[in-house]
Amino acid sequence: MGRISDNRRKKKKTTVANIRRDDSSDCSFKEKTGFYEEETEQVGSHIPLSEAGLLNQRGEDLAAAGQYEEAVEHFQRAAGCSPDWVVPVNNIGVACWQIGDSNKAMEWIKKAFVLNPDHRETVLNFIEMLTQMESEDLAFAVAQSYLKRHPDAPEIKARSGILRPSIRIIHHMARSGGTIMCKCLGCMNDVLLLSEVHPLGMQWFDPLTQAAEWYHLFFGDELDELKALNLSFLQKIVRIYARAVELNRHLVLRDWSHLDFTAVPFVQSPSYSLTTATVLESQFNIVRLTTVRHPIDQWLSLSRLAVMNGRISIDAFLRGYCRFAECAKEIGFIRYEDFTRDPEWAMHSVCSLLDLKYDDSFLSKWSTYRSITGDTRSQRGPDDQIKSMPRRPVDQALLKQFEVSKDYWTALGLLGYEHP
Repeated sequence: MGRISDNRRKKKKTTVANIRRDDSSDCSFKEKTGFYEEETEQVGSHIPLSEAGLLNQRGEDLAAAGQYEEAVEHFQRAAGCSPDWVVPVNNIGVACWQIGDSNKAMEWIKKAFVLNPDHRETVLNFIEMLTQMESEDLAFAVAQSYLKRHPDAPEIKARSGILRPSIRIIHHMARSGGTIMCKCLGCMNDVLLLSEVHPLGMQWFDPLTQAAEWYHLFFGDELDELKALNLSFLQKIVRIYARAVELNRHLVLRDWSHLDFTAVPFVQSPSYSLTTATVLESQFNIVRLTTVRHPIDQWLSLSRLAVMNGRISIDAFLRGYCRFAECAKEIGFIRYEDFTRDPEWAMHSVCSLLDLKYDDSFLSKWSTYRSITGDTRSQRGPDDQIKSMPRRPVDQALLKQFEVSKDYWTALGLLGYEHP
């Protein structure tokens, strides 16, 4: 029954003062207040033929006359007479919103939603209030929850489409310093980071398993049931995202970009495209950045890994590196070398690019953060310090292989690196 004014159901951010309040005496109840009469009965929303119904009707009449405070009193008495009836509870929230008391309005709309999460008008009002209060992620989660039970609800579908959420992704190649940078980000307050996830890599790093074991988003039978569904990568991320929103956490995906630009030994050949972002963009707005490292230093580190020994040539590595550098140039990037010189500046930049709140407590927490993949012990310095390290020795024959590569020089130019 009760409904926030239609002109508020837009993506733009407004305040309570922007709600339409038409004081003309000849306009209808719906036109004046945004309340409107339900045309069909819904479970838990029918008007009882009782004192509660009469009180609620009197509240409607008062609200139609712009007497919202008096209307609230009648709605509260109606709710007291019929505690299981959602309509007066919803109407209290709408009337408080029209008065300008957004906190009390939200309190009552939440009560209505808990009382009956299938009451369409309550759901629409809850979504609208959350949107107006700049909690679009939670508004989207509420819409999606309703649509799971009522997939043919056109207004909720429309709101869900407008509220399409943003997901944050960090792209980097293997051995480019991504692990330590993501440890610094992952330990920040309100961040929930999944590590080296990728549509082609779920047999090695399963997003659901990380979400359950690291952050306890799913438990026991629920996790087993989800795994039994053989969900796609997108379906898993959607579920994890919704659960993160419920906890007021910001989901960040550390993309396993190695599969796209180096591939071996995990997949047969590189796609030279950012597969994770491509898969997710059907459901999410993508907010992302890349991190990079000088190609010589990255190669020297990568080639020392037993799993990569003899698996890839320098030419193949540089081909993938150059294609990744092209993506980095387009998206925006932070160099690992700049991070080691000034971690605070670098993490400020990471948070700014990902639209996250900067948390300087990472400086004391990152070294003990363990919810990460690829965290190997350093053989060149302490594990609890971030500092620049001198380049490993490079023999002239190896250096020559870099110098004759067109991809190498192109990548240096794209990323602002110099040849030693």
